[in-house]
Amino acid sequence: MLTIPRRPRWLPAITVLYGVFLFFWLAPEDSLWLVAVLGWLLALIAALHLISRLAGRAFAPKHWIPGAIAAGALIGAGASFATTLLMLMKSALHQSAFSDYPLPLLVGIVERLPAWSLAGGLVGVGFVILRYRR
Repeated sequence: MLTIPRRPRWLPAITVLYGVFLFFWLAPEDSLWLVAVLGWLLALIAALHLISRLAGRAFAPKHWIPGAIAAGALIGAGASFATTLLMLMKSALHQSAFSDYPLPLLVGIVERLPAWSLAGGLVGVGFVILRYRR
């Protein structure tokens, strides 16, 4: 059995810190690796908030094992969408003659969705293996 713990006390603070950092990130010029990390963090924070709604519930292994793998895959897919959204948002706010993130770069991030989903699913498998061995 896996019991979902209650919402960590640090989760709202991390969410606010993320928002403040994102606000300051909008001003400087583009950085591809930073926007990818910010997109992944956005997907992870959103998933943690959603999972914390299940606090106190216990799940049998036949439910939480596929759930953990699916959650990892959804976080990976969400990272691709969040990264693309952040890139579009920053390009729209700057309104310069040349976009911070041109269209081929945006399409390239969306093309990575299957690979990022697979990577997230494999992280979910790793969590299952570590948790199940206990």
